[in-house]
Amino acid sequence: MYKRQALLNTLPIELSFVDAEDRVRYFSHENHAKLFPRTRGVIGLNVRNCHPPKSVHMVEQILADFKADTRRQADFWICLLYTSRCV
Repeated sequence: MYKRQALLNTLPIELSFVDAEDRVRYFSHENHAKLFPRTRGVIGLNVRNCHPPKSVHMVEQILADFKADTRRQADFWICLLYTSRCV
């Protein structure tokens, strides 16, 4: 398992894994700077509880798409306020 984590942490992206019951089971780059800071305390939480209320509707749609098998991954860009930079 540690080799897999080390491998995933070499990727220049953040990865999260949510199980079939909508619980966070994994996130990459645990000990590195992240766009969305989080602690190991999120492991096991319902993914809806890890997002601000204004974005929960988007989380709900992604989960519904996964369960309907119309989506296999969720890629998105976040545009930073006051800049033209998206990450």
